[in-house]
Amino acid sequence: MKHWGVERRRVPRVSPPASPECCVSLRGSLTVRLLDFSESGVLLASKVELARGERVELRAIAPTGPVHVPVEIRHVSLRMIHRAGERFCAGAAFLAPSSGQKARLADAFRAEGM
Repeated sequence: MKHWGVERRRVPRVSPPASPECCVSLRGSLTVRLLDFSESGVLLASKVELARGERVELRAIAPTGPVHVPVEIRHVSLRMIHRAGERFCAGAAFLAPSSGQKARLADAFRAEGM
């Protein structure tokens, strides 16, 4: 994912491979596409609009097993996603994950071919 302008984030973003397999789930049954992630949160694309301020559980599969982390939706916009069409993009911040959860999430996202 290419970003324009000055990057104001405290931690750099990492883009997953451009494959549809790089998905995570929210609310148990809602599958969303991972667009990028950092130590502080994730950017997700979904067919379903998420509400700003909504708190959901992010679920991903790491090589060591599943990992569940609570996130809060901080920003929602409508964008065109390459090969997916129009999607709701939601920026979500991790809500106090442990260092172990952060490490397992990074392992899960890197396991997708990074």
